[in-house]
Amino acid sequence: YQAEYGKQWYQRRVRDEHSLIKAAFSKFDEDNNGLITYDELEKVFSEIGGFASKDDLRKIIESVDEDNDGCIDFKEFLALSMKLQSSATEKSLQKLFSGMDADGDRFLTREELSEGMTKFLGHIPSDEQLDSA
Repeated sequence: YQAEYGKQWYQRRVRDEHSLIKAAFSKFDEDNNGLITYDELEKVFSEIGGFASKDDLRKIIESVDEDNDGCIDFKEFLALSMKLQSSATEKSLQKLFSGMDADGDRFLTREELSEGMTKFLGHIPSDEQLDSA
């Protein structure tokens, strides 16, 4: 029973993460053409606090642009998400957290988390997602 429950939990988690990544990709891909351009990447980064320089943004694209078209498709975005997740710095996480921490008390309420996910990811989280956070 525990093994089956664990497998189901893992599958739900992967599905939820995939949904969040798809929502984030859609937020970046403003013209919905399936590609994130430099300008689209720059716009979203500036909206969430501008913690990446122009050179950093170019390096981000170059680091995942497998087909060398100067844009990021969903597969490349997935790789970028994994890369950013594994190499996220404490400073950038603090900026994101601060942007979500509306009252500045260094704690995220359920409402702040929900509003932050909506604002920064363009995704309205479900009650289940908020409960598991």
